[in-house]
Amino acid sequence: MPDELLATADPVVVEQIEAATDEAGEIIHALGAGTLTRNRIHELAGMLETAPETTGRTVFKTVGIAAQDRAVARLLSKTCDTLYLG
Repeated sequence: MPDELLATADPVVVEQIEAATDEAGEIIHALGAGTLTRNRIHELAGMLETAPETTGRTVFKTVGIAAQDRAVARLLSKTCDTLYLG
């Protein structure tokens, strides 16, 4: 994932902030380069309860929690059905 993508993303959604900042090379690099700030990173569970205001594109970065990956896929599928296939 290019730094430019993360630089314009708000929010960046991850399963767990700690896991993403320890394991996701793109997140680690963008934080180190200053193209991403930690306050723009949000955990998936919190976003499902209360979505933050978006000011740019939304990026979802997974580091491999399968149950949450499945939940996101189901949510995206339902949203696409509603928006595009109505």
